[in-house]
Amino acid sequence: MTRKSLEALVQEAPPGPPPPARGKARRTRRAPAAKMGARAAVIAAYDSARLSPREWVPHSVRLPADVADRLIRQVATGLTLEIEPGRPLHLRPAASHYTQAALSAIPFTDVGKAGAIGARWRKAHLRAVPGNGSSPGTQLHRDTHQAMLDLTPWLRTLPDRVRIQDVAAGAVSALLDELAEDAAGE
Repeated sequence: MTRKSLEALVQEAPPGPPPPARGKARRTRRAPAAKMGARAAVIAAYDSARLSPREWVPHSVRLPADVADRLIRQVATGLTLEIEPGRPLHLRPAASHYTQAALSAIPFTDVGKAGAIGARWRKAHLRAVPGNGSSPGTQLHRDTHQAMLDLTPWLRTLPDRVRIQDVAAGAVSALLDELAEDAAGE
């Protein structure tokens, strides 16, 4: 084929799907946390980190002091599962597993809903000083990490001017609330 005919074929071809954001598309062992309970999401994150550690990348999440303190207490408490009746299994997921479970539940495809999580949290915690908190170095699954990076500039387009820190704090706080309700119900 000549160069001219190749160019004509390219111009006539229907547009294909957009290329993947970065690298090749990968199969992952991460289940969507939005469709499971808090405990199951933490266990899925724990298993994902244990079974496919190369899918996890460094990520820093700035959490307000009160949310960071609650997260540290939850890490110290751990999770108790009953595999067989009368035979409990005690897991000690790390802060990164809880953070992954919380952040993967954010509806990244709907910026308005993601922003609403942060706006609700900020409205409920008006006394939280921006930037006054901890920024623990943690790891997230690469899909969640990339989704957080992609969401950040889109949040600036919302009228509330929600920050990614507010969204993360709202998601982690909601996960910890759900875990506390589960523990109180047992």
